[in-house]
Amino acid sequence: HSLFISAPKQQLLRTFMLCGPPGTSKTYSFESVARALNLCIIVVKPSQIISKWAGESGKVLTSILQLANTNQPCMLLLDECDMLLGARSDQSGGSDSTSSIVNELLPHMQGNNASQPGIIIACCTNYPDRIESAVMSRLTTFHGWAPDAEMRRVVW
Repeated sequence: HSLFISAPKQQLLRTFMLCGPPGTSKTYSFESVARALNLCIIVVKPSQIISKWAGESGKVLTSILQLANTNQPCMLLLDECDMLLGARSDQSGGSDSTSSIVNELLPHMQGNNASQPGIIIACCTNYPDRIESAVMSRLTTFHGWAPDAEMRRVVW
């Protein structure tokens, strides 16, 4: 816990992404890390935040970020983040709600954001190529893989 929260700001890693095929326990891995570090965890799924009404998605995200700020140290886990943080210029999948979510979240993903040092932003996706490049540049990315039969036998 102290590694994430009280490390010098130059060494502080607060934005992570796990990507890989379905079924590789990306979400579960972050939930386990949060429990092991005794962090409050807020899991956000696209259906909870995306709205067809203009500006509503940004408002929902603002309230979630306020909740995370109140409950520091906290991990904000964005599950299926490709749906939330899609490329703003993508004509096929970009939308006004996606743009407002990206615009609202980017300032909180700055490495030197001293106003919220106790918030870790974690993202899970099967499709990292669909995520806004400005978001990707702020994430430390780890790639998961599907275990083969021998690995599953060892683990289970």
